Amino acid sequence: MKNEDFNTKLNNRFESIRATVLDVLTQLFKHEFSIDQSLIGSGEPKNEIQNEDFPKVILQFKTTTPQTIQQVWMLPPGLVLNLYAWMVEMEADEAVKDEHLEGLKEGTEQIFGQIRAVLDGEGLQLDIEDLQLSMAESNAALDLEDAQAEGAVAAYTIVVEEQNYTVTQYLFADFSAMDDNKTEDALSEDEIENMLNGEAVDARVSIDDDLEEEVDVKQVEFGAFDDDAGMGSNGQPRNIDMLLDVDLEVLVELGRKTMLIKEVLKLGKGSVVELDKAAGEPLGIFVNGRKLAEGEVVVVDDHFGIRITQLAGTAERIKSLG
Repeated sequence: MKNEDFNTKLNNRFESIRATVLDVLTQLFKHEFSIDQSLIGSGEPKNEIQNEDFPKVILQFKTTTPQTIQQVWMLPPGLVLNLYAWMVEMEADEAVKDEHLEGLKEGTEQIFGQIRAVLDGEGLQLDIEDLQLSMAESNAALDLEDAQAEGAVAAYTIVVEEQNYTVTQYLFADFSAMDDNKTEDALSEDEIENMLNGEAVDARVSIDDDLEEEVDVKQVEFGAFDDDAGMGSNGQPRNIDMLLDVDLEVLVELGRKTMLIKEVLKLGKGSVVELDKAAGEPLGIFVNGRKLAEGEVVVVDDHFGIRITQLAGTAERIKSLG
């Protein structure tokens, strides 16, 4: 793959996850962000990285699917200090310390988790290894001896609270090797797109090179299910007896509470957590995560129990069995 092609794919991928990144940044740091990307180019990022102004906070990790790419991100210390301060709702410190790096590392892992979920929905993988955050006073702190000479560079302008921050991304990989496993018989990108969209693919697959036999590939057609399939004359599922010995988890919910991390850390012996239910309100009874009924607390001998005061509808109770 040519580096120019990789730059195009990098830009397209950023556009596909931009909304997710902005959403998780807002949730995590409680501020509105905007991000713009500019591709500096491809070639030898080891030379480009020498032009960075220090000090910088360095985020390093490897993405291993489908090819190993070493990534180095350069973050301005002021951005890191503000991100940490917004996350814990405190005033920003004057210098980056280990606690800031640890906090930002947890936030970064959350961001990557959200991105991974988005890519999974597109049938893509994002596997990350060796994620590290460190403070560098000069480029001498960078260990790029084992990094590929080739790669690409991208810059991101982050705007928050009317302040602009530039974050630089350096990717080290031999992009030409990405096409090594591609064969002449491989499907084209258009054919793959057609397959994903459920359209017919005009392709022939050889099943034996020696016999030179070929078979036609056709799209599978399934018959439609009857809406009443599996239901008895009384509208109830047939053969439910076979499920009667299945164990289900029954959970009684007293109430809920959303707390900040700093509030949880302040909890100790004797702390009181106020829930969202008022005294006397019915409690929820859940079976396998689905609400089955409501009830009230009672005492049976020396144990707590719950008396059911209201059941969910028949359809909801049947769904709870699944």
